[in-house]
Amino acid sequence: MAGIINGCRPEGVLSSGKLQEVLYDMHLTDGVIEQIGYTYGHEKEVDSYYAVVLEKHGITQAQLDSTLKWYTAHPKRFEHVYPKVLARLEADKAAIETAISIQDGKNAEPRLSEVEVKSQIDSLMRIYRDGFYLRNRTCIDKRHFNK
Repeated sequence: MAGIINGCRPEGVLSSGKLQEVLYDMHLTDGVIEQIGYTYGHEKEVDSYYAVVLEKHGITQAQLDSTLKWYTAHPKRFEHVYPKVLARLEADKAAIETAISIQDGKNAEPRLSEVEVKSQIDSLMRIYRDGFYLRNRTCIDKRHFNK
């Protein structure tokens, strides 16, 4: 019966919608880690950032691994997931680039509708908030573990 409800996904495999949310946050986390400059030798810190994403979505690393393995074995299903993640990331990138160009005075026509401006501000705030949460949560986790 569970197979019918969840579209023949095994129990424990994330829905396509949930996987989209997790992958989106993982990519934002990748960006935060890159901006901080963590490279080799910072595995514990990097792992703690990803742990926050897993916690945010209420899943374990094992669930994510199983989910990715299942979707990899079912590429037709994954084809419906990843393009939506990329589209969302591209929309965020475009909003940021537009906001920066307006701020720098490089945009000849900064006349956006009120809805477009609000959407861009909301997008930027979400990215900032998520990155801020990840950075601060990791610092809190580090202090907690160093006791």
